[in-house]
Amino acid sequence: MFFTDPVAAFANIARSLCPGAPFVQLVWQPAERQEWTTAIRTALAPGRSRPAGGPDAFSLCEPDTVQIVLTAAGFTDIDLIPLHEAIYYGPDAAAARDNVLALTSVTAMLPEAPVERARALGRLDAQLREHQTNDGVWFDSHAWLVTAVRASGQ
Repeated sequence: MFFTDPVAAFANIARSLCPGAPFVQLVWQPAERQEWTTAIRTALAPGRSRPAGGPDAFSLCEPDTVQIVLTAAGFTDIDLIPLHEAIYYGPDAAAARDNVLALTSVTAMLPEAPVERARALGRLDAQLREHQTNDGVWFDSHAWLVTAVRASGQ
């Protein structure tokens, strides 16, 4: 995730491991499976689609991509285990708003015009209040637990 050249990045990680050493990583499944990203995008940028491609949080969301990248980077025994867990955004809607707005990918979605920006933030606040429980603000999510082994002779 977030690498412009993921094969080179993971090859560098592989070089730092001893042959046969385990590698473990958690990556998101596709954005469409993430309630949190869908809710935030709907609130802040209704009608705008998520930019395609590039080094973003979902660049390793497809198992085939993970297999190709890690194999090319010098890993073997690659496995992806699906995980389905809620994500905690904060103890209440106000704290969750601060946490959401701390993400540059989120602030980039905010309209520049003051009136539109205020409306978008109002929609975000409503989404966060809708997801507030007695235990805090939670959104559904799906990830892959990726395990692999550094190949011998790399």
